[in-house]
Amino acid sequence: MYIDGTRIDHQGGPWSDCQLVNGTDDPGAAGEMGLWGLHDKGTTGTRLMVANPEPDVAYGMVTLTDGHRIKATTITVPGTTYRAWAAPVPDGQTIASVDQYDNHHHRLTHDTNWR
Repeated sequence: MYIDGTRIDHQGGPWSDCQLVNGTDDPGAAGEMGLWGLHDKGTTGTRLMVANPEPDVAYGMVTLTDGHRIKATTITVPGTTYRAWAAPVPDGQTIASVDQYDNHHHRLTHDTNWR
């Protein structure tokens, strides 16, 4: 991770990544999603599904192949325009789908490209 060009994570390990923000504004396009983990993006180890959703997304729902569902509410980082949701994916579990919903529980997106 870098702040003003200075690396602050001297180990530079697998979690050393971030999304850039410009002051209190998020210059990136909304709609990004990623699966982050310590052991690649397979089914082993701790993983997080993280999204920087569109403005109308109230929450994300990760459905695992065993039928278990993990709900993650969208939050705005205080003092910024940056919005995100994050859901922990248990060790050994496989993602069947990731859906995003609005405040009225209408499904806005459906993605089956994660595992």
